[in-house]
Amino acid sequence: MKNELNMKKIILSVLFLAVMGCFTSCDDWTNPETLGIDNPTIQEENDELYQEYLEEIRKYKKTHHKLLIGWFDNQVKTPASRGQHLESVPDKVDIVSLLHADELSEWELAEINVLQKDKGTRVIYTINYEAFRAEIEEKNLDIEAEEGEQIQMTDVLPAFMDEQLALLEKYPYDGLTIYYNGKLTDAISTAELVEMKAIQQIIFGKLATVINANRDKLFIYESDFPAGIIDKNVLGDFEYIVFRSHNIASIAQLTETVKINLYEGIPADRVIVATTPLSTEDADKKTGTLLGENGTNQNAITEMAYWVTTADSFTKAGLGVYRINDDYYNADLDYKLTREAIEIMNPSPLN
Repeated sequence: MKNELNMKKIILSVLFLAVMGCFTSCDDWTNPETLGIDNPTIQEENDELYQEYLEEIRKYKKTHHKLLIGWFDNQVKTPASRGQHLESVPDKVDIVSLLHADELSEWELAEINVLQKDKGTRVIYTINYEAFRAEIEEKNLDIEAEEGEQIQMTDVLPAFMDEQLALLEKYPYDGLTIYYNGKLTDAISTAELVEMKAIQQIIFGKLATVINANRDKLFIYESDFPAGIIDKNVLGDFEYIVFRSHNIASIAQLTETVKINLYEGIPADRVIVATTPLSTEDADKKTGTLLGENGTNQNAITEMAYWVTTADSFTKAGLGVYRINDDYYNADLDYKLTREAIEIMNPSPLN
């Protein structure tokens, strides 16, 4: 019986590698018509074995392991590449957060359903307060030039939050993540402190109502600076605290930054760090890199994945990859760095 189980695991592992092998070339996906070949999928060749593979993927998602969260840029509604399709995200990615949460197309909804039902992937969306804040500040600059009355964030924020939170019911999302930065209270003026308190009361007050009504959903808080939350108790409602570590220069700085931000009251048992893939622009040699422990410039995704596996005074719950679909475009394997990171954090038992 044991030999039979081992053989089944081997077969499923081989199938997993075969599925990965189907996606090793971006050109195979982007220009299928030019080949004149109708290549059957793994599912078409052996649906029964493929269904067993999907069952193993769903079981894996339910086990205790280091998470991989991907923020997916879904602004393109007429995809020209498989890299713009949600279905192409590696099967072992645990959570996918859409950066453009509204106006989803029919094919997006269909692919969300495949991720959720077939692969056990939780699909959520991002509320980007920082982008909204920047938009209001830009409008105020134009208003200032015309000597008009400034837009007050506390006036427009409630409607923004209501609109964003309503998307949780509008679409079949499994939850949401909110990106918000605050400031240290001893580094701002009294007027700024009053405004920041009011803003946080609006954001986290409305979130608390939605969270309490949707305890089966997933809620994540992400920030460059989590210590900027005045009432740290509100963070207890979030399953994970994501440190946006895009601009971290080295692994040593990553550890230091996280520890500095773990003020009293900030949950230290659910920490996720996040970075970006390498730039798709040849001239950009900095994006998605950091100085590794060996003193050389390394890609940030795999270096942070190794960091996640090391013990510390706080719990490293996993790794996040922003604009994860930028990692699709690799010559030898789609989502190469993401796949490597997953394997680093959660090595396959047969390897």
